[in-house]
Amino acid sequence: MILKFVLITEGYVFPKEGAVVVTDPGTEFPEPSKTLPPNDTKATLFDRNTGPGDFRYTVTVQKVATGELLRHDPMIENGP
Repeated sequence: MILKFVLITEGYVFPKEGAVVVTDPGTEFPEPSKTLPPNDTKATLFDRNTGPGDFRYTVTVQKVATGELLRHDPMIENGP
């Protein structure tokens, strides 16, 4: 399953690397996230979704005007 993250606020993009990082990916998240060109406002993360579990992750966005990186730590819940 591909998880898709979309920025709708103007003036922000996902960084080229490390836009979405799972703290303890195990085998459920075997690949790093990918920031999608051309405008870097979309990122994807592959989730095997083979078993239930809660997964902490960090989403990082970049303010275009200043280059400042902002992070947030929500959770992914894989259901049974």
